[in-house]
Amino acid sequence: MPPPRQSTPDIVSHRAHGGSYPENTLAGIEASIRDGARAVEIDVRRTQDGALVLMHDETLARTTGDPRRLADVTLADLDALRVTRVATGAETHHPPERIPTLEDALRLVDGRAAVVLDFVSPEIAQACVALVNGLGVAPWTWWTAHPPRLARTLLEDAPGSRSFLGWTPGDGIAHAPAEACDLASRHGLAGLMADHRYVDASIVRYAHGLGLSVYCWTVNDPKRMAEIARMGVDGITTDYPMLLAEVLQALA
Repeated sequence: MPPPRQSTPDIVSHRAHGGSYPENTLAGIEASIRDGARAVEIDVRRTQDGALVLMHDETLARTTGDPRRLADVTLADLDALRVTRVATGAETHHPPERIPTLEDALRLVDGRAAVVLDFVSPEIAQACVALVNGLGVAPWTWWTAHPPRLARTLLEDAPGSRSFLGWTPGDGIAHAPAEACDLASRHGLAGLMADHRYVDASIVRYAHGLGLSVYCWTVNDPKRMAEIARMGVDGITTDYPMLLAEVLQALA
């Protein structure tokens, strides 16, 4: 029998409060937790010397103004740079922040929220696994990955973690959300991290019938937040955790 469902969706902070704070930074992580996020989603890439750092883009241009690729600079090179922009590309109203390492981020969170790790390659994912296991933080680490066999491997390699199938129709995994649910179920995953544009109440019911959770990304419009919440999803990813908290409070 499927587990009982929660009444209010989890707030998942996209790029660590990326709509208001310098994205993927320690200040944004701390603000996410303070503002009620159940989980903080962060992006992980590697520097030239193999350091795992929080960065969404291949280059440093959008967030710091430096045109170089992250893979062409060392961790020491990053000391001179500061993140000055939010996820939308606008200048932040908060002070610029340094680019943190993944270890910095995990130590800061310290189990106060779940950390959702997003990455661009299986090699980076395996480096993340080694760090997660070394720090003993698997119980509050969530993976979002595709294809499903990678998501399953991460679950097996980091015992105690949760692993979700990241899904949108154009990713080559599944053409329909029900098919994605079936794949997640067959691989023993926790559920879907799905593009909100392709989720409706019937898919949420179908996933729940399989014992899966459904989390949606990335929802910044308050009207859509309310629509998604009424579908019975388990979590909503947003650049604006405080706005989502207000919407959910109004619905309650």
